[in-house]
Amino acid sequence: MVSKRIPTTFEKLRRTPLRYAAFIASLYLVVGLAYIHLSDYVALQFAMTAEALSRVEVFKGTAFIVVTAVLLFVLAHRLFRRAERSAENIVHHREALLSAERRAMAGMVGMSMVHDFNNLLQSASGNAELLQMDLEEAPDDIRQPLAAIKESLERMQNIAARIQSAGRRSTNVERSTVNLSGFMRDCLLLVQRHDKVRTRHLTITEEAGVEVNVMPHLVQDAVLNLVINAAEAAGPEGRIDVRISATDRAGVVEVHDSGPGVAEDERRRIFEPYYTSKDDGTGLGLLSVRTCAQAHGGSYDVRTSPLGGACFRLELPRPDAARDVA
Repeated sequence: MVSKRIPTTFEKLRRTPLRYAAFIASLYLVVGLAYIHLSDYVALQFAMTAEALSRVEVFKGTAFIVVTAVLLFVLAHRLFRRAERSAENIVHHREALLSAERRAMAGMVGMSMVHDFNNLLQSASGNAELLQMDLEEAPDDIRQPLAAIKESLERMQNIAARIQSAGRRSTNVERSTVNLSGFMRDCLLLVQRHDKVRTRHLTITEEAGVEVNVMPHLVQDAVLNLVINAAEAAGPEGRIDVRISATDRAGVVEVHDSGPGVAEDERRRIFEPYYTSKDDGTGLGLLSVRTCAQAHGGSYDVRTSPLGGACFRLELPRPDAARDVA
């Protein structure tokens, strides 16, 4: 048989400040009333004249004030000391929490950097492999340096994989105005030889003359991750369409794929750090999209694509809008 421990009176009082205050007030009321009635009774018993009764009343009134003042001083001193210690503890815990959050954020940003660095290495490795295929009949003095470059890239990929759980990336606050169409074409040239992209049908649909005021490296990281994510979803021979358009205040990048799409209940969660549905995923690829949008004061979301899969939409401020925000 398990017996339940019955909380003591003071343990119950500590649970709420209201009960504690009510207990003190009630105790003061009872003691004060008892003192008044008891002192009146004693005074009537020992005072033989009205003058003596008056002196007793003055004495007991003065004694009551002095005693209650001393008690209030002791109580107030203890309460203020406790409040001071509580405030010091709060400040200490707050500083510890901020320090832990800064370390966690530094780690998260570093992992994102390694993740994006690994994507670039895979694209470079794919280009090196393509050159090897094209130069199979070339002299040894050409093929050997190329083989060494590819081997070095593979070693760098292995290093990136080993430190992926510790590295994090810093961001640059400097912005520049870029032509979104040309910038996207440069990004696609960089990623189209990626192992997960090269067999997909990659197209771009663009609206000319769209300029945005952005931190280019953040946008590039976000777009590379979106295209690679779309390639993984679409599968071999799948379709990826990057579409560029504009609103009055923003340039819009949409990455469509022909994959299975994203369920409604996952459309916000997929942008959270470390959330992934892939066995080998890090949960950081789409974090770069959220980071990019937030850093620019833009927006991001995911919806259903006309291709049948997902459409990831990223809105970036145009130059006039960026100046208004600044």
